[in-house]
Amino acid sequence: MMWCIALLAAAAAILRVLLFAGVELYEDEAYYWLWSRHLAFGYFDHAPMVAWLIRASSSLLAGELGVRIAFVICGAVAVVLTALIARELSDAPGAPLVAALLAATAPMLMLTGGMALPDAPATAAYAALCWFACRARGVRWLLVGAAWGLALLSKYPAYFLAPGIVLLVAWDREFRVDVRTKWPWLAGAVAFLIFLPNLWWNAHHDFITFTFGVRRAFGGHVSLGRLLELAGGLLVGAGPVVAVLGVGTLVSASSTAARRLAVATLVPIGCFAYSAVLRGIEPNWLAFLYPGLCAASAAALLRMPPRWRTWLVAGSVAFGCLLTVVTAAELRHPRWLSPARAPLRRILAGRDLVAKVEHALGGRTEAFVIPSRYQLASYLAFYGGWQRFGPTFGRPSQLDIWNETPTPGEPIVVVTYERVDPAIANRLGLVGQTLDTVVEVEWHGQPLYKVGVATFTGQRHHTREARPAQ
Repeated sequence: MMWCIALLAAAAAILRVLLFAGVELYEDEAYYWLWSRHLAFGYFDHAPMVAWLIRASSSLLAGELGVRIAFVICGAVAVVLTALIARELSDAPGAPLVAALLAATAPMLMLTGGMALPDAPATAAYAALCWFACRARGVRWLLVGAAWGLALLSKYPAYFLAPGIVLLVAWDREFRVDVRTKWPWLAGAVAFLIFLPNLWWNAHHDFITFTFGVRRAFGGHVSLGRLLELAGGLLVGAGPVVAVLGVGTLVSASSTAARRLAVATLVPIGCFAYSAVLRGIEPNWLAFLYPGLCAASAAALLRMPPRWRTWLVAGSVAFGCLLTVVTAAELRHPRWLSPARAPLRRILAGRDLVAKVEHALGGRTEAFVIPSRYQLASYLAFYGGWQRFGPTFGRPSQLDIWNETPTPGEPIVVVTYERVDPAIANRLGLVGQTLDTVVEVEWHGQPLYKVGVATFTGQRHHTREARPAQ
């Protein structure tokens, strides 16, 4: 059985590589690649695992595949771990294989398992946490702590598990017994020690990542309508069968393993629901919880009559495969989505952006770049080899943390969406303007957006420091 699951995970990995073969880096992927050129224990927007993995994989392979391959492996590992979770939930021999099949074809896991984003390592680490928690006794709790620490280093929402632990004390009798021993407490200590380097980094940067994350997740006005968006994202991202059966099974959990999985999955969903009401969330934010939902769905499916089970599993797999095929087609020949709108405009034209900017500069690539946003800097770095960037003046980013400044006499290039505002140049103290133009970024001849390019001979002063999140 495990050989079949391993082959299924490998097949899913190959499919995800093919899904993005020849596709340029998404803006955020290029941004994280830029981070990987400056290894650290923390970064402005996210935990550091994404940069560490990109640095390791891109050192072995060039191009987009080199950036993404470590995340493809994480996605395959998550498929295997989903099967192991299902084995703890159900005695039915076929439950692990069904769970792996659901995880391998879940639409959002197909995407996050093929792109260089924090979601893939977070999904693998959190799936390991769930598997270890389902079978934790005595010293095995240390594995739970290690997995939790790695999940936190991958994506901060893994801390949503914390309130669930309190609930578990009241709900799980066996956990109440274990919590009287040293092992769960040592597990917490292990998680803390693994996560400690990032805490240390944040302590030396005014806890900028946490401040930014909390404001992004919980700052804003109340809108109950966003709960429908969250529900829709869950139904599409995990698949309708997985979303409905997974949540339903965990809500009615009765065994120790099921209750622990329920706490690790449903409590974070509740936290995301609260965040959605206040600010709204991105569809991929819940992806690291989907292995648990897939495992719970498999356990429920194996209790159904064979005919129902066959139809539901086939329908779920077909749904995921259909969306994958549509996604692959839209990434290469958009028909239903406009290339000029997100998300396609954020993945289609990195090379053309760099070519147009460099053409405007007469082929010059040696200059100090002041970008309005990190997306522009990231594409110039990955596809153009540009190396020197100042803080972003349009939106705070990791470039503000680095806070580089031009050397005396170094030519300066300002890039921004639309045209460079003279007021911005004045605020930045830029002098000696020699170029002010606008280039149009295109995909196969179709306009996507405009980028303003301006050059200056120097800077009067530089008093900006890294800014807190707005």
